[in-house]
Amino acid sequence: MALAAYIEGLVSGTALPRFAWEDWKCRDYYMWDPPEGFLEQVSDAAAVGLMLASGAWIAARMNRVDPDPMPDYALRAGWAFMLEPESCFYYEPNDNDWRGPVRAPMSIMAVIAMDALYCRDADPEVRIRTHWMANLARYVLEDDAETFDAWFNWAADRLARVHPRSEMPKLGLFDVPVRFEPVVGRDVFVPETDYDPATARSSLYNWLMQGDRDNPFIDFSELRP
Repeated sequence: MALAAYIEGLVSGTALPRFAWEDWKCRDYYMWDPPEGFLEQVSDAAAVGLMLASGAWIAARMNRVDPDPMPDYALRAGWAFMLEPESCFYYEPNDNDWRGPVRAPMSIMAVIAMDALYCRDADPEVRIRTHWMANLARYVLEDDAETFDAWFNWAADRLARVHPRSEMPKLGLFDVPVRFEPVVGRDVFVPETDYDPATARSSLYNWLMQGDRDNPFIDFSELRP
């Protein structure tokens, strides 16, 4: 089963959200430090993949009440970055267009993703963005938060087995990582789905090339299998 279909099947909320929301204090809903040792057993690429997959839960929930394509575009651009950084265009939503308890979480989701991809010169630790994305997902999912948590914990355990921290490339003292390698495929986030890390790159490439080519955040000419 494809990741999007799997998540859609688990998200039950269809009505307007009930959670409290104030745009001016939105950071209080998700932005705090991760616990000690958070995702320490997985590679950077795996942490980013888990962040993007967690963002898909937010998109699935909010698209039930606002079908704006931006969240999906931003997440797909993140997967394109995983494959080839030059294929992804940086995007920062206009706050005036993304306010309130439905549209603001979608905007924050995109900001967290883009921050993880493009702001590593200031803070190279990607796991904190994964933590923020998971916190935001729990908050907006309401009745589905426990379902999300069960999936997140399962996914982290699977990633530790198939994409362990030992995969991370060795960097020099002054090196800034540009690529997330080895590539992490989307199938790893779907239970009872066969996953082969050796085919993750080609699988991700095929998924991107078969999708919507109108995505304004992806330069498809830069993608390579």
